[in-house]
Amino acid sequence: MNDEIVYVVVTEMAFKQQPFGQWAAYQTKHFWPFMVGALVWGALITKVHIGITDKNRAESAYYEKTQRLTHPEKFQGHGHGHH
Repeated sequence: MNDEIVYVVVTEMAFKQQPFGQWAAYQTKHFWPFMVGALVWGALITKVHIGITDKNRAESAYYEKTQRLTHPEKFQGHGHGHH
């Protein structure tokens, strides 16, 4: 008999419709630190990315390494030769 009660409670909870306003309020109340953190990091990464100039790229050893890996045909004959 207890199995029947548990089944009824679980199935009623699983398919209950919740108004969007209540859902949004719940999400905001419980997950606002994550949402604020994602917004701050997204803004920071975007600001830094936009601030990178062509001069910065030309002077970057990391950018040169990635270019050598992604476009090896542009760098043939350059670099450290083999003996």
